[in-house]
Amino acid sequence: MTNPNSNKSEVKELSAVECELSVMIPHGAIQLEMDKAYQRLSQQVRLKGFRPGKAPRHILEQYYRGDVEKDVLNKLLKTSYSDAINTHVLDPIAEPNIEVVTPFDPKSDFSYKATVEIKPQIELKKWQGLAIEVPVFQITDALVNQELENLQERHSTILPITDRKTIEQGDLVDCNYSGTVDGSHVKLLSKLGQSIEVGSGQFFKEAEQALIQREVGQKVEVEVTLPDSFAQEDLRNKTAHLSIAIEGIKIRKRPALDNEFAKDVSDRFETLEDLKAAITTSLTEQKAHKEEIEKRNAAIMALIENNNFEVPKSLVERQAEFTASRILSQMPQKQAEQIWQKIGQQLIDEAKPQALKTVQASLLCETIAKTQNIIVSPEDIDAELENEAKRMNVTKQRLKSHYKADDFEQLRFRLSNEKALDFVLANAQITSVEKPFGA
Repeated sequence: MTNPNSNKSEVKELSAVECELSVMIPHGAIQLEMDKAYQRLSQQVRLKGFRPGKAPRHILEQYYRGDVEKDVLNKLLKTSYSDAINTHVLDPIAEPNIEVVTPFDPKSDFSYKATVEIKPQIELKKWQGLAIEVPVFQITDALVNQELENLQERHSTILPITDRKTIEQGDLVDCNYSGTVDGSHVKLLSKLGQSIEVGSGQFFKEAEQALIQREVGQKVEVEVTLPDSFAQEDLRNKTAHLSIAIEGIKIRKRPALDNEFAKDVSDRFETLEDLKAAITTSLTEQKAHKEEIEKRNAAIMALIENNNFEVPKSLVERQAEFTASRILSQMPQKQAEQIWQKIGQQLIDEAKPQALKTVQASLLCETIAKTQNIIVSPEDIDAELENEAKRMNVTKQRLKSHYKADDFEQLRFRLSNEKALDFVLANAQITSVEKPFGA
């Protein structure tokens, strides 16, 4: 026989990732919770003229009715929603959006609707035999020499120029400048104490070339085109007028590439050849790491292209927020907070395209792991903890002591997805493609 005080619920599918629960709580169940709430309240409150637990219900209602009804409604919403989820075997991934259908009245039935985002049921269309191009990067002498020149650049010294007054290609020009667009001052085009390296292409090329053959104390007027990447969007690709006041000129003195330079870089090196060998070893390690990343990314993209499915918006939003916060976490706290206040939502929106791919990849790998019975063993967990401890330069025991149950679960989930991707690669049709390697 059906309990008249039992909740009733129905589910309607709105999409592959969203459904609507219609829930009705009978007034009898509401009255039971109201009675319990007032019984608890009578034991807790102290009213003048009444012994503990003896205050009449109607007196308690005069003082506490609003609070009691609010608490009871919250409790009923929580328990009835949980019951409905279990009844219809749903897997929600975010808090529901609750819409009240009938106003809450303890003497009447109460109804509401809950819109729920759920994890999609993914039907794998193709994951075996995927055509994947894997890059093979080449380490050339030119690349080694470029890295050597970069080291030479970092070990260079800046010296004032005393034997000439005019600016030449490669000089560092100390200056102040300001800019206008259509006669209006632009704050982003104004700097004091700026150093411009002529010919480097790091400033406006037109301005760098306009400085050649000019002297300290002169002012240079030049027109430049603002790039597509200019921070102020409405000014992109517009012509700006720059006024540059030359304050001084310097030169970057680079050390000679010889054995002494190698010793200055590190006491591990005796000769320039030792330094070149170390650069080659470093590039080889970078090459292997980059090839592995590119290979896995290629597998992920092939999986997504061959297995399209709808993704819950909340998962993408959550991943985008995580990405944006991770970027800001690398900055000083005060600076990060200022950036978040100004363009936090912009950072999240810019992260959403990649966040969508990350979520798709995670759900696909999770599905493959389940269908192929991929297991993460205790030995797998232990090995990963060992590697992580080495990267952090701590003992494995110390690292494990900071891990909570959720941390271990997240680690297990990540390793499971990585194993699934390994499985995809092991069953893929891989073609190697040679590419130039940029360190």
